[in-house]
Amino acid sequence: MSDQFGFDTQAVRAGIHRSEFGEHSEALYLTSSFVFRSAAQAAARFANEEPGYVYSRFSNPTVTAFQERLAETVSWVGRRAAEGSLGEALRSPLLAPPPASPWPETLRAVAEKRLAQLGRSWRRTLDPLGGGRLMVYFPTPPHSRGGARAISDGFFDDRDTPPWDTWVAYVEETSRSYLVAWVPPFAFAQASAGIGAAGRSLAWLDKANVRLSEKVRL
Repeated sequence: MSDQFGFDTQAVRAGIHRSEFGEHSEALYLTSSFVFRSAAQAAARFANEEPGYVYSRFSNPTVTAFQERLAETVSWVGRRAAEGSLGEALRSPLLAPPPASPWPETLRAVAEKRLAQLGRSWRRTLDPLGGGRLMVYFPTPPHSRGGARAISDGFFDDRDTPPWDTWVAYVEETSRSYLVAWVPPFAFAQASAGIGAAGRSLAWLDKANVRLSEKVRL
């Protein structure tokens, strides 16, 4: 987002790459390729001599927004590592999701509050994943009926939902929709145990057979 906007505006809208149509929220770019002003511009972009998009298999504005949201999540969760049990530390009261809202709006509200709390001082890690892994959660039942919560010592809740501090994106595909969460290295054991107990609602992203795993290369 341009530096012409103040911090409060960026806290709400950073990560959104708005097109000329002026959409209010992130748009899904389903194109496989992009238009260039000239052959020279195309050559420069493919040679990484000019910034810009060339082919969706490499990146597109939707993926860029996802990567920015992930960087914010990694920075925030890293600060919460030593604050009690993971189930409590990664459910910050300041980021608590609004009640009874659709998933896209719920995720957006959490992300906006998280960025506001990060302030101006946060920095990206050299590794986009910060040593962690991405997992997906399918909100539609069946769930494990508390099995994932019990075996993960509260990392997941009774509906198998991962803690909201870790939420990165909510993805709506043709056949199903799902939440993407970032799991820090210190939570691998709890997350793996929960996935084992709730195999129909939880999975590592690279094992989940969803389109996002093909689009996001980190």
